[in-house]
Amino acid sequence: AEARTNSDMLSFLGVVVTITLASSANLHFEFNKMEERAGVAGFPKARLRLRQSAYWLIGMLLVALALIVAKPWVGGDVAISLVNGASLLTVIFNVLVLIDITQMAFTITPNLPGSP
Repeated sequence: AEARTNSDMLSFLGVVVTITLASSANLHFEFNKMEERAGVAGFPKARLRLRQSAYWLIGMLLVALALIVAKPWVGGDVAISLVNGASLLTVIFNVLVLIDITQMAFTITPNLPGSP
């Protein structure tokens, strides 16, 4: 059951990271289109946040992988609980980044004629 839980967590994080990185790439391309239409680079902070989020996702996936690999070598109930807690925090962190990028995507509005 323990190995199944570890592989489930890694599978879940893999799906979250894959979907989120694809969404990040789409946002990046959309920023390019908007800036090309405007003729000016207008989203430096948003691009920085997007890039940081993508790197954090990849980093936390690697942290989760390291925790899963290290867990069998950790002895004692307290140490295993700490590893489990750290694993849970990586999942929560990745979901929060997913929410942040989703909110960023919903702030992009269409540039319709007559709209402010």
